[in-house]
Amino acid sequence: MLAKDFDWWKDHGGPKLTDDELKTAEDTRRLDEPMPRLNRLSFEQATIETAYRFIAEVCGQSLATVALEEVQRHPDMVLWLKIGNEYHGAHGLAHCLLCGNEILAERRALLTAALDDEVDQFVARLKRTADRLDGLLESISQLVALLPKVDDLTSELRPGFRDLRQDASQNARQLAEQLRTLQGVLSAKLERPASPADMKDVAAEADVCATAKRLAVSVARVNETIMAHNQGITDFVKRKDEAETSIRRHFIVDCREEYAQTAKDVGDAIARFEVAAETLAALRERARELRQRIRTHGPAAAVINKLIAAYLGHSELTINPADEGYELHRHGTPITVVPSEGEKTAIAISYFFSSIEADNRKLKDMIVVVDDPVSSLDTKALNFACSLVKTRLEKAAQVFVLTHNLQCMNEFKKAWKGKTRPPTGKDPTATFLYIDVTIPDGEHRRSSRIIEMSKLLREYKSEYHLLFSHVLRFVEQPSAYDDHGYMMPNVIRRVLDVFLAFKRLGGGGLPGQLNTLCADYPHLDRERLAALERLAQVESHSDNLDDLLSFSTMTLEETPMRSLI
Repeated sequence: MLAKDFDWWKDHGGPKLTDDELKTAEDTRRLDEPMPRLNRLSFEQATIETAYRFIAEVCGQSLATVALEEVQRHPDMVLWLKIGNEYHGAHGLAHCLLCGNEILAERRALLTAALDDEVDQFVARLKRTADRLDGLLESISQLVALLPKVDDLTSELRPGFRDLRQDASQNARQLAEQLRTLQGVLSAKLERPASPADMKDVAAEADVCATAKRLAVSVARVNETIMAHNQGITDFVKRKDEAETSIRRHFIVDCREEYAQTAKDVGDAIARFEVAAETLAALRERARELRQRIRTHGPAAAVINKLIAAYLGHSELTINPADEGYELHRHGTPITVVPSEGEKTAIAISYFFSSIEADNRKLKDMIVVVDDPVSSLDTKALNFACSLVKTRLEKAAQVFVLTHNLQCMNEFKKAWKGKTRPPTGKDPTATFLYIDVTIPDGEHRRSSRIIEMSKLLREYKSEYHLLFSHVLRFVEQPSAYDDHGYMMPNVIRRVLDVFLAFKRLGGGGLPGQLNTLCADYPHLDRERLAALERLAQVESHSDNLDDLLSFSTMTLEETPMRSLI
């Protein structure tokens, strides 16, 4: 689905969701069932305005029908007179209970005419007005109570509803406060219906109308939100689907660059995997073919074993063909430990010799490179190995033998010396080369090159003559720069070892040999010999990283001087 979403919205130009929008969508998507529906609020602005005007008008009215002069001078006594007159008449009282005077018939008739049914109707009207005002205040209180809470709405409607609800609640409370200013005036009017009410503390009509209008607008906006909420409940399944879609689109827009790069990486990885799978299949097929060839050419093991025996000088180690290749045996039993390095070399080169002419290759057409064929072999095995290399590769078109072993080099020098200096009239068919390492004047790094082998190394089995020539050149040119100066401490050490081994038999190490030499030849300068010993013992060995990168100033200064000793 992620891949389909990416293909669908990879070019979408719309913005991502904000944090609030994303949270809303996630909350909607988590719902298992729709929220309850909400009821719309009821508020009539015109009803409030009409009621206010009516109440204000009633509070300002007086009993103009009362004709008694005393009542008009004392309007607060109207209800008291009316109630008292009705009480005296109902009980047939001829004298006033207050003053004790006789109530004349003419006075009774005058009171009855003045306090007629209009007073009752006016008072009843005031009471109904008070009830209506109480009803309006109750309806406003219920309106505030019925305002939906933020959490009662669907998630997408919540962010802006908190302020809307607060605005509606504030307008309702303000309108209630304004209408309550009529309550006090109306209560006073009920007590003194014949007197005009004092309206100075009553909220102005314009303010009440403005507040009612604001409340009507707030209620309308709340009802719009409630309708949207209810519509969302009706479209619950659709809303969940839309929320899911918006979330998926949001993350595609947010991560499409990373996704595109990841998709590309996956595609590249799949392509590499397919190539690797093809290569693996080819290798498995090749391995199958090789196993088949091994099983088919099992008799080649005898040839390899013969070569190993010739190489090592014994037949203790053999190979036996198996289903998946060869098994190594020692004295006819599968080996349980890893072969030695020399045995590994013997097996590898013997297998190489046995397969060198496989696949119809001709040795006479081949150039063969043999790198250090006597690695880790003892002296006896070394002679066998060199002989095997010489005889097996004698008919090759060209052979390169690389070695750092002096004895191995001497073996091949003996065999090929005549080829380097053939009889007059014939061209040489072999050459002896070696790697010459120097530090040219003005340089700080060593450099190497392949040059023709020095005759002092080519003509002698020992390296002593070549090393002594370096020492002799230092003696003859003590102040001249020498490209081989860096190795002179080692050269001097090696010359001393060879010379003292010849001069003083019995060993004893360099210090002991020098002491013996001084004892036998008292005229020798022991201090100078001690300096020579220090140079050979210390400067010819590297015991820290600096010595591997360069050689000390002491070496540079001492080497020519000590060479003169």
